[in-house]
Amino acid sequence: MVGISGYGGAGKSTPGWALVQRAPGAVRLRGGDFLDIARFRRRSSDRDGVERDQLAQRCSHPSAPNSR
Repeated sequence: MVGISGYGGAGKSTPGWALVQRAPGAVRLRGGDFLDIARFRRRSSDRDGVERDQLAQRCSHPSAPNSR
């Protein structure tokens, strides 16, 4: 499992796609798919806007259908 973090527009997708192409069976998950926008826009020191349970579920079972 590899996580790539950074600001919007920083270029995270490019290395992400490169890793997926080099690893058979790899799955790429987008961080934006796990955001509650209303909560995310509020300031929070612990990134409260991230749906952590859903993210953990998808990381454990990446090929499972997305519940959103």
